[in-house]
Amino acid sequence: MAILKASSPFFSGCSSSASFRKTRVSALISNPNVSVSKILNDEFHRRKGLKTFEATNPLVEIKPANKEEIFNSMVLREMYAIMDIVADRAEMHKNIGAQRDNWNWLLLNSVNGMTVTASIMAGIAAVGGGGGASFLALKLSSSLLYMAATGVLVVMNKIQPSQLAEEQRNASRLFKKLHEEMKTNIALGNPDSDDVKDAMEKVLALDKAYPLPLLGTMLDKFPSLVKPAVWWPEEKAQQEKLVRKVERNGWDEDLEEEMKEIVGVLKRKDTEEYIRLSKIVLKINKTLAICGPLLTGIAALGSALMGSSFCGSLAAILGVVFGAMAIVVNNLEHGGQIGMVFEMYRSSAGFFRLMGETIESTLGETEADERENGELFEVKVALQLGRSLSELRDLADASRPAHSSTHEDSPLRNLVIKVLDKIKEGRGPVISKTVAGTLFVVFISISYNAIEIQKRALEGGVINPTDEVLLANRILEASLMGFALFLALVTYRLHYHIKELNPARRRLEADEKAEPMVVEGSLKQEHSKKATASRTSDVRLKD
Repeated sequence: MAILKASSPFFSGCSSSASFRKTRVSALISNPNVSVSKILNDEFHRRKGLKTFEATNPLVEIKPANKEEIFNSMVLREMYAIMDIVADRAEMHKNIGAQRDNWNWLLLNSVNGMTVTASIMAGIAAVGGGGGASFLALKLSSSLLYMAATGVLVVMNKIQPSQLAEEQRNASRLFKKLHEEMKTNIALGNPDSDDVKDAMEKVLALDKAYPLPLLGTMLDKFPSLVKPAVWWPEEKAQQEKLVRKVERNGWDEDLEEEMKEIVGVLKRKDTEEYIRLSKIVLKINKTLAICGPLLTGIAALGSALMGSSFCGSLAAILGVVFGAMAIVVNNLEHGGQIGMVFEMYRSSAGFFRLMGETIESTLGETEADERENGELFEVKVALQLGRSLSELRDLADASRPAHSSTHEDSPLRNLVIKVLDKIKEGRGPVISKTVAGTLFVVFISISYNAIEIQKRALEGGVINPTDEVLLANRILEASLMGFALFLALVTYRLHYHIKELNPARRRLEADEKAEPMVVEGSLKQEHSKKATASRTSDVRLKD
């Protein structure tokens, strides 16, 4: 009986499990939608003594998300995937930029070391003179070091490591900026497929503008035509999407005119100025790049010809002096990082060009609601140009009269007007009047001397050759002095009238622009008067 009592729990457990299996099987038969794996999983947890949490209605099916939700989730996945790629590119360009900057300094130190050693060896060989094994060893070692330095310099001048490092630094900065823009776009609202496409185009444009490999796709370090750097897609205007809209979206006619003037200033002044500086730096870099290997090559030739009978001491001079000159040239080019300066100016020109294209593309949208918010856009433009809002508006206002008044003036006339403006500032008028008074006194003295010489000739009846030469000299001096004073007086008065004429011209143009508005207003008033008169006449007729 004890055995049966002890085994009763076992049989009860078996019976309970059997009854549980029966209920589960019956549930599975009656409800074929119930998952078999879920039933077995619950049975496993029950036998292990684990708790299972079941839904109140386990037979309710979970409906799949609609197509729009699936599409949005796919767009987010694509955006995050592109963000990961952009972050990886930024880190890669950063590391390669540091590596190429190390190249610049290591190669420069190596070339300087080889050149200094070769020059010292050439000097020692020239001082020792004569023949012998030591002289030959010094001469050959100096020539070999010079030739090695020449080869390394040719490679350095071809690839320009400092310019390569600057390219990678710019690429890393722009990829980080793109990464932050994508983060902001995701945080502000749901991105769509156009955002994904724009991000991919920007990544490809950056890869094209700043390639990583050296062979095949490296940018030309000495281009025949200097252009601004372009790291954005040129096929269509890049424009940020609008998130919040207000009435007129923050745009008015004054803001549009201000942006147009800013675009004109960027094109006429900033972009052209940086292109001009880029061309100057490129010419300097070309000259130094040619002179460096040329000087080391001449020094190598001089070292090789030392001790020969037909060169004499000239070979030693070439070997030592040209080696020292090569060190100076190499330090100027690569130590001063002329290639990096050229790339910096080219990137700055590209930045101003991008700013102009962004403003033009924004203004190209006919509907104000389709643009970025006007106030926000003005703030962004001002901060990117390093100015406050008031300074940005002053810049636009200053460019308007200059643009309207100089379209008919020559550059020489504008230069003369600016010089005269500077002369009339501060102590300029006092100094100019003092100089003019001194010249007038000298003119009177010269004229008096010429008159005295002529009186002596008339009194004597015959003029001697000395007085004749002095008289001609005095007349020439007086003529030139008088012409200079007359020209200065005419220029002074013309400048005064030009300065008075420009404001009058601007006021006249403003009046011409305002005249149609006044005429339109007067027409409206006349129309309203006629309408009121007609209404009063109708009332009288009815009465």
